[in-house]
Amino acid sequence: MTLRNRRHWLTVGCLTATAALITACGGNGGEGDAADAGEGSSGLTVVASTNVWGSVAAAVGGSNVEVVSIIDEAGADPHSYESQPSDAAELVGADLIVHNGAGYDEFVSQIIASEGLDTPAVEAAAVAGVEGHSHDHGHDHDEDGHEHSDDGHDEEPADHDHDHDHDEHSHEHGAEDNEHVWYDLAVVSEVAERIADELSELDADNADGYRSNLAEFQDGIDGLATSVAELGESEDGGHPHVLSTESVATYLLADAHIHDLTPAGMHLAMHNETDPPAAVIAEINEIIDGGEADVMINNPQTETGVTNEMLSRAEQAGMPVVEFTETLPEGQDDFLAWMTDQVDALAAALGR
Repeated sequence: MTLRNRRHWLTVGCLTATAALITACGGNGGEGDAADAGEGSSGLTVVASTNVWGSVAAAVGGSNVEVVSIIDEAGADPHSYESQPSDAAELVGADLIVHNGAGYDEFVSQIIASEGLDTPAVEAAAVAGVEGHSHDHGHDHDEDGHEHSDDGHDEEPADHDHDHDHDEHSHEHGAEDNEHVWYDLAVVSEVAERIADELSELDADNADGYRSNLAEFQDGIDGLATSVAELGESEDGGHPHVLSTESVATYLLADAHIHDLTPAGMHLAMHNETDPPAAVIAEINEIIDGGEADVMINNPQTETGVTNEMLSRAEQAGMPVVEFTETLPEGQDDFLAWMTDQVDALAAALGR
């Protein structure tokens, strides 16, 4: 496949223009667009909001499509990304759009609406049945930001049943639904299938190739899902416990039957981009100092003073730290390889 970073089709003098003025602004720039389209044998261009979904599209499209990822910087935080005029240009020129939805990459929906685009699109959160959590996460919190529960913890109950019914597009995760649906491997598999469907309709001549690529990708997802399930297994029948700086890996942890002891108030604060209440910080410190968690999961792309303090305290307590990120790291363009690296790192930290 042809996988490239965000293109800048507009000249400096046109950066403030809307995508509707691209033709006038670029003069005979249409020749450049045609050349880009010719890079893939089908001439199709898939534009993804992030390199996560771009890598999934690339796995399915193979050499027949060109994939453009708007957010591809390793250190970027897509939650707070501010779109540029060039992003509208990318989306206007797309044959297929793949985005996350649920408020995560809202700029895509805004551009689609403002430009009146009727381009085929695959929205991962819609596939997952996640509409996006509100600022209160749907929990009943007290004034300190804690979720009321019988056992004093706020995430998964000890015998949490993690069920998927993707035929009905429901998404059951109990305590918390959030927008990081690419950490749900069943959702990723179905998104890949939707991409294959769209590409096959757009380019029927290469439909067999898309289906073949899809089958290979889904085989990889199935193997990875097996590795994830093994993370929570132990000889005594118990399950590991983790503490997390942000809720990026929630779905994967639930699939692994790993219990996240992080107070709901911490996840709520990170979602709202505020500091958690003092009582929540005190509870986190107690979990670390008491050795209740086996590993700390850190999202380095949502770093704050509080998360840095958590990491420092974990280091002092000898708690292993494993990073789970929002986007693929620099130099990596393979979803399965990226996710496998993270799962392997967690397995090693848990002694699996």
